[in-house]
Amino acid sequence: MVGCSSFSFSILIVSWNTKDLLLQCLFSIYENFIGTEFEVIVVDNNSLDGSVEALSQRYANFNNFYLVCNSLNKGFAEGNNQAFKLARFDNIVLLNPDTKLIDQGIIELVKNVRLNPKTGLVSCKLFNENVLTQTIHRRLPNLVLSFFRYSRLGYLLDRFLFRFYFRRKYKYENIEFIGQVIVEQPAAAVLVFRKELVLELGYLFDKEFPIYGNDVDLSKRVLDLGYINFVDYNISIWHQGSSSVSNFSNSIKQRMRREWIPRYFLKHYGKIPAFISRIILFV
Repeated sequence: MVGCSSFSFSILIVSWNTKDLLLQCLFSIYENFIGTEFEVIVVDNNSLDGSVEALSQRYANFNNFYLVCNSLNKGFAEGNNQAFKLARFDNIVLLNPDTKLIDQGIIELVKNVRLNPKTGLVSCKLFNENVLTQTIHRRLPNLVLSFFRYSRLGYLLDRFLFRFYFRRKYKYENIEFIGQVIVEQPAAAVLVFRKELVLELGYLFDKEFPIYGNDVDLSKRVLDLGYINFVDYNISIWHQGSSSVSNFSNSIKQRMRREWIPRYFLKHYGKIPAFISRIILFV
């Protein structure tokens, strides 16, 4: 491990046309971690909004800031894989560019993964001005949840017959957002883990899930190794949400959603569940 502290960390950020939010995120990082041993690695996916120029101008002289400029948009998964390969420290912090730190809570998340060897992925409470507590930490999809979550018929049945029971279950809306809560899939907007966990997995994100589903696949693989994922609701980070994907058209986002779900079931459960999931998406 590089450095003198077992709680030193590498922050990985992948950005695409999120200049203003990214600058806000970086300002909050450097404001809160004065005197702390860390590094920031930003991968820019060929932004056209002046992100690279702004970052180069503002952070060129920071010895713990590194910028990777891609000549095309390689997606969230591959961008984070690039950043991970450059990370020097044993503790990894994934941040979306539309997050903003309000204190040093990340250090507590790092301690959680460092001090408990059974911990896999850790996230925290995410909020913004419109939503006090965002419900973006999820259960892993199965065919039943996928039906009620992703099909038109399932949505109608859940709404009018089950009073959104399956939506609440999928989004953990039926739990108290207090303390540390075990979840199946913590949101990748803020994600903390040990570097050696990824080495055990063999890779960080599967680039077959470039935008959607990569965090779901990662969580599934971590759980399959016997680790525990959880959310620490004692720690809060501001999160706008959907900043990069908002640059895609609705038709492209819909197509990407329809692609990742069967791909996920094929990878983890086989051809028949994958086939059924395709049918679900069109019901």
